[in-house]
Amino acid sequence: MAIKKVDNRDRVTIKIDRIPGQKNQDDVIVEVNGNRWQIQRGIEVNVPRVVASALRQWRREQDEAERIEFELMDN
Repeated sequence: MAIKKVDNRDRVTIKIDRIPGQKNQDDVIVEVNGNRWQIQRGIEVNVPRVVASALRQWRREQDEAERIEFELMDN
């Protein structure tokens, strides 16, 4: 299995929101192709596009899991 190197030149700016009402908030760790990024909540950071893509995919999966959970609770 070959691990692709992340292209650090193709970057985007993202901001991971803080969680309202939560005092201590952990940084978000993202790992793509063996590379790891630690992203602080509440500030804009410049990350490779693949990191932003991984975060979007994670958010979609979280939304879908919540939808399924609520659907099961209604039955």
